[in-house]
Amino acid sequence: MLHSRFPRVASLLALSLALVSAPAAAQSEARAYPVTGCNNPSPPESLILRATDPGQVKLPNADGVYVTEIESIGATGSWGFLNDRPGFSGSGFYRWNGPNLFSSPGQGVLTYRIWVEQAGTYQVRIHNRHDNSDSSEENDCWMRVNGGGWTKTYSNQNNNSFVWNWHFRFDPGHGAVQYRFDAGLNTIQISGRSHGFMIDRLTVFPWGAPGGEDVNTPVTRTMGFRPVIGTTFTLHAGDPTDAAGLDPNNTMALLLTSLERSRCGIPVPGLGISGGNGDLLLDGELLQMAPARRWRGPANPAIFDLPVPNDPALVGASAVTQAVLYETTSGGRGVLTNGVMFTVGTH
Repeated sequence: MLHSRFPRVASLLALSLALVSAPAAAQSEARAYPVTGCNNPSPPESLILRATDPGQVKLPNADGVYVTEIESIGATGSWGFLNDRPGFSGSGFYRWNGPNLFSSPGQGVLTYRIWVEQAGTYQVRIHNRHDNSDSSEENDCWMRVNGGGWTKTYSNQNNNSFVWNWHFRFDPGHGAVQYRFDAGLNTIQISGRSHGFMIDRLTVFPWGAPGGEDVNTPVTRTMGFRPVIGTTFTLHAGDPTDAAGLDPNNTMALLLTSLERSRCGIPVPGLGISGGNGDLLLDGELLQMAPARRWRGPANPAIFDLPVPNDPALVGASAVTQAVLYETTSGGRGVLTNGVMFTVGTH
């Protein structure tokens, strides 16, 4: 189907060479914004940059594990930075220096965000420490997910005072800390509860995934927001309102780009919302940005991570990208997304 509707799709190497030949700018702000056709609508928000907090939205590693150093965001309230107790990961850890807040959650809130590709129940752990001879003291904090209620979460197993450990439980209930996360952006918040409690690293992972309780697991990548040289920016292709009614069990997404934009769009038969024309927003040679990704339904976009080489010659170069969703079954339908125009920059 695709070969009959599009000109030859070339490799990304051709795009890289063309971009490098563009005039370089010493300093330039990276930009990315959506573009649409003039005549044939695409599914709403079908190709977008989803990060809401650049550099702080975590993506999973190959095992589905998210790893964040607690100190990756600035300390708030009475959290204090320390690095004087060996066994921590990263550059240091936070200690709650404020009073005991056994009935007052929400003070000194630390906020961490993850992008979940597959909805489900995930384990949440904090690499922690409490230096009190009574292992039931100085051993807890408050936690909540996606604005829900605050819950006491604690560490207390086999007199684990004075050592770094991964023991982390709910109270009440005493079960391992786990939450249901929806596909998309999810927020985890921690606030102070017990004076002296120390927190070092936050991990989120499916039950049984390797590395979820290991300080040697590398910190996982963050979702980029703009095409800055030396970073990776992320595009999400899909049909969040199910406007095209494609089969989520048999649909792929292909991300294409070109150095030239068709201002109003080139009509392509059969790639519109209702099977009519879709507007191809790319002009000239089409270049494949990344391998095709599976699209699994309105709540599960296909995610494309696009690395930008750390090459000053790319600064100031522009291109436009667009995705096509297509059913892989015989005679399957397809639809073109909106486009994203981007300019490579240094910040």
